[in-house]
Amino acid sequence: MGCGRAVGVGLVGAAAALIALVLADARLRAEPASHDEGRIAFTFGESGADRPAQLAVMDADGKNRRALPPFNVNSLTWSPGGRFIAYEWAGDIYKVDVERPRSHPRKVHSGANPAWSPDDRTIAFVRRGDIWTVDLNGRRQRLLVRHGDSPSWAPRGRKLTFERGRDIWVFAAKKQRRLVRNGDDAEWSADGRRIAFDRCGTPGECFIYVMRSDGTKQRRLSVDGEYPTWSPNGQELAFEGPDARHGYQDAIIRARLDGSGRRVLFGETPYCGCGSIHWARAPRSRR
Repeated sequence: MGCGRAVGVGLVGAAAALIALVLADARLRAEPASHDEGRIAFTFGESGADRPAQLAVMDADGKNRRALPPFNVNSLTWSPGGRFIAYEWAGDIYKVDVERPRSHPRKVHSGANPAWSPDDRTIAFVRRGDIWTVDLNGRRQRLLVRHGDSPSWAPRGRKLTFERGRDIWVFAAKKQRRLVRNGDDAEWSADGRRIAFDRCGTPGECFIYVMRSDGTKQRRLSVDGEYPTWSPNGQELAFEGPDARHGYQDAIIRARLDGSGRRVLFGETPYCGCGSIHWARAPRSRR
């Protein structure tokens, strides 16, 4: 009797999860593919939703949007080839094949805030307040930085930005140096010459900044938002921010560095719960 009831409950739960995923796919209605400018991975869904922080991908123009099975995702990173995504779920890091989204995600290691290295050999991650690296098999690990968070690799993999307190630091040649005070969510441009980050004042008032890779020439852009991510050509940024025209309190927006060409790639009224945005080059091969 108890066993039959457990099986029934399990079937109901599986059906509910499948329905939730179908609904998520419906919300992210697929459009014709347009991969030339790369793809953007992100999470969406408010905390009260059936599948909050749903993992999703779309082309850089907002088309071909689709939800992937993982949800409750806290942070994510593309592989250099643009085929795999590593993400954090419940204190562990998993890897999923974007070209085979129904395949079972594979656990890489325990940790948070993954950052895939440019040479495709390791993933930097955070564990107990320190930054480590681990190979893709989850075997070889190495302590990189004590007392750090939110790692981000430079394109050639020789430098790594990270957060300590409310400041952005850089790690290079076994040395650490503070780049900027009061900054978050640093990301390198593809040529390694610039770093985008956000800075928040009063709650809900955050702006995107760009600086040189050495921390000089900081400039606030005419766009308000958080979680900036560079286009592969370094001419634009995608980020999470408000859009009053559509009544969005938060949305995924794309704009040039001078603030022109601003357009919403994805949003829902009033909140989409969007975050963990990362822009990657088009995948090297599509099977």
